Amino acid sequence: MANKLPPCKGCEDRVIGCHSVCERYITWKAQRDELKKELTKIAMQEQEQNDIEKSRKKRIATGQFSRRRK
Repeated sequence: MANKLPPCKGCEDRVIGCHSVCERYITWKAQRDELKKELTKIAMQEQEQNDIEKSRKKRIATGQFSRRRK
């Protein structure tokens, strides 16, 4: 997991605009982007499950959910 804080705090080499050339920042940013991508994927899956469950409960409550007939 990427460190929550960027490596800039306390950096002695820090100058204006250094993010485009700082290897530590570029590495941190790439790890952070991957983490965000994974968290977004998980959140979307959870939302999809919640939507399915909400729809199912609504059908049951309104009587639209019927048993399969033989």
